Amino acid sequence: MEQLEFDQLISERTRLIRAEANVTQDRFAEMIGISKKTLVDVEKGRKTFGFTTSVTVAVLFRDGEIVQNLFGDAVLEIIDLCARQSAVKPWLKTLGGHVFWTLFIEHEGYRMQHNRVTGHYRILDPKNYRIFYSFDKEEVRQRFQEILNQ
Repeated sequence: MEQLEFDQLISERTRLIRAEANVTQDRFAEMIGISKKTLVDVEKGRKTFGFTTSVTVAVLFRDGEIVQNLFGDAVLEIIDLCARQSAVKPWLKTLGGHVFWTLFIEHEGYRMQHNRVTGHYRILDPKNYRIFYSFDKEEVRQRFQEILNQ
């Protein structure tokens, strides 16, 4: 997923996100740092948010059903991937991928998983810490082999 696609997904659902949060246009615009006019244009489909505003909406409303349906439990991970295109952060503890994830490979407690909602891949260590993630399946598969060979 690229930033433009992320922006489009959030922009297209802004009205639903705002309604779900039960927030007026004035308050929503204030919360995310834009003018009400810009918000109205986005809600009517005349504009899309830029990446920074889309990230703000996704983070502020990440616990809502609309954002959860878009990105599952991986909102921050997706934002990081969009910004960097691949990332390594071994310090992030996960829940192990029981809901939104399909297991691709498992060896010696390490797992390569595929997110059913967003389509990205990740590697978890035996204690469910995320070691690596990317949208590039072959890059993740290669990194998985490197980890096993260490």
